[in-house]
Amino acid sequence: MVEILLKRLNINHLQQLQHVTKTATQRVGKFTDCEMTTLDQAMQKEGYTFLTPSQLEDNAHFVEVPFKCNLSCNNAPKMQTIRDLIAGCVSYDKALLQTGAVQPDVTCILNQHVTISGLEPAIKQLMRNAKLLKNVEITDILSHGKSGAARVVIQDIHHQITICNVFIRFKSTKKDAAIQRLTIDIYKYV
Repeated sequence: MVEILLKRLNINHLQQLQHVTKTATQRVGKFTDCEMTTLDQAMQKEGYTFLTPSQLEDNAHFVEVPFKCNLSCNNAPKMQTIRDLIAGCVSYDKALLQTGAVQPDVTCILNQHVTISGLEPAIKQLMRNAKLLKNVEITDILSHGKSGAARVVIQDIHHQITICNVFIRFKSTKKDAAIQRLTIDIYKYV
């Protein structure tokens, strides 16, 4: 039974599940509670445990993550806002996030399924495994009118690549418009 569950995750060994949370495993594998209990018991029997979800406090700071953005945003304030927002999310730098002009009631949509109200809860959801990040790079940023987008390439310590396409809706077309909505599509590559 355990082998069948592992095949649904495209992995071969229980040991590989040590690097993900129980909730993430259940979501990715679309497992029932009964199937998760089976996996959990098998892991305990082998001496493994799921990754414990990290909790953020108001004054918490994430682990330093190498962050690159070689794109010039000199004469494009909305592109600077997008860059600062992503940098602030990765580093959990509240000063950078505040310069990003984000509305307090911003709506964040992850993979078209999970809707989160507010930026801080969205960052907690996205960065719960920040300790595993090895490199984050913004490869593309663009903006036009009320819309903006960025492509972020993330590499973790297990050499897995994650591509995040970030789509942003500003409140207006003004240069200093606040960010009203974020839509983030996440694609994992091994």
